[in-house]
Amino acid sequence: LGIAYVQRAVRILQEPGYQELRRVVVRRFDADIPMDLLISFSNCFEPFSSSGRKLQFGEIELPVDTIAEVLNESLEANAIVVLRFVSELDLTCISESYDAQAAAKVLTNVLTQNTHVEKVVVRQRHLGPTEVRELLRALLSSSVEYLDLCSNPLTKAGGEYVAQTLRGQDCLQRPVPVVVRRLGLRTLKLARCELEDSGVAMVADALVDNSSLESIDLQLNAAGQQ
Repeated sequence: LGIAYVQRAVRILQEPGYQELRRVVVRRFDADIPMDLLISFSNCFEPFSSSGRKLQFGEIELPVDTIAEVLNESLEANAIVVLRFVSELDLTCISESYDAQAAAKVLTNVLTQNTHVEKVVVRQRHLGPTEVRELLRALLSSSVEYLDLCSNPLTKAGGEYVAQTLRGQDCLQRPVPVVVRRLGLRTLKLARCELEDSGVAMVADALVDNSSLESIDLQLNAAGQQ
C-alpha cells in the first residue's frame, strides 16, 4: 500500500459511518510511508479487544503471539503496524540486510506504542551501545518481562546503559537522574555481548537496586580474562 491509499484508509476508518466495518485486510506497506501515518492507521484497530475492529495482514489475523515472515519485504513500514499487535518481538530471523540501526529503530518505536509486549528477542543483530541505549530507554515505559540481547557487541559502554536501566534510570539523560520507573523485567540474557570485566561489574552492581530480575545470563563476556 502506498501513502495515498493509507491516507484515504485512515480517513475512512475514522469516519463515524464506518464504525461497523469490523475487518480490514492488507498485504504490505511501501517503505516510504511516514511513521506517524502508520501509527494513525494502527490506531484505527483494536485487535486485543474481542469486540474491536480487526486487522488481517495477508493470511494472518492480528493479534498473534509472535510474527516475522511478513516483515522481511519492508521491515520498517510493516513492523510499525504489525508488531504493535504482538506479545512477543523476535527479530532474530529478520533478514541480515536490515542493519542494527533499522532494527533498533523498529523495536524502540514499537515498544513505545505496544503495551502488550512481554518478550523481546534481538540476538545477533549487531546492536552496539548506541542502538541498545535507545532500546533500553523504551523499556522504561514498557511491560517487557523477558529481554534477550545475546551476541550483540554492547561493549562496556552498553553494560553501563544496562546497569542504569536496571536501576530504573533514563540512560539518555546526563547527568544520570534519579529513578524514573522501576522495571518489570524478570529475565535478562547478555551472553557474548563483549561487556568485559568493567561492564559485567557495572551490571552486577546494579542488581542490588533491582527487585524484579529473577534470572540473568552474563556468560562469555571475557570477565576475569583481562
